[in-house]
Amino acid sequence: MPIVVVILFLAATYVPRFFVDPPQYDFLFSDQGGGAISRWSYAVDVDDQQRVRAHALWQGSEGYRTRARLFIYEHEVGRVREIRMPLPEAPAMAEQEPQAVVRVAVDIPALRDLIVDERRVAPDGYEFSEPEHRGRGGLGLFYSGRPAHPTISKNGAVVKIDLPHERSYYNSIRFHGWVLPTSEQ
Repeated sequence: MPIVVVILFLAATYVPRFFVDPPQYDFLFSDQGGGAISRWSYAVDVDDQQRVRAHALWQGSEGYRTRARLFIYEHEVGRVREIRMPLPEAPAMAEQEPQAVVRVAVDIPALRDLIVDERRVAPDGYEFSEPEHRGRGGLGLFYSGRPAHPTISKNGAVVKIDLPHERSYYNSIRFHGWVLPTSEQ
């Protein structure tokens, strides 16, 4: 009997993949959980024109600052690639006002022409889900302290998104949007 349950569980997990089309859209997300002792912190947002914008925040005093890391999931290869964000030069007024806080736009060539749709569900029906922290499972007998990965899913088919690094916090993933092809802009 237990072997039948295992087979049914595996079938329910893998069979939907054979009946659902694979994802047709890339998407952008960031991990907001990393940090370092620095005067800089990064943030990534989507503006009113559906363009992705990155900015760095200069804070005169050093401290532990958030260093968002930006990623793109490439649907054609099923992999995640990091988009490097360059560190801007210190603001000119930093010498005169050491406690100043200055927001500086960060130019990232890979993002210049991208248009994104911030809705959780892509035009092809796949939905992005943030990772969930896994606590005790198996009636409290087993413990899984590792956080789950983000996923995209459609009609029971689930695609796990493997991150190219260890995340520092279980709730640090931020979805930015599905990358729209030029014809849908």
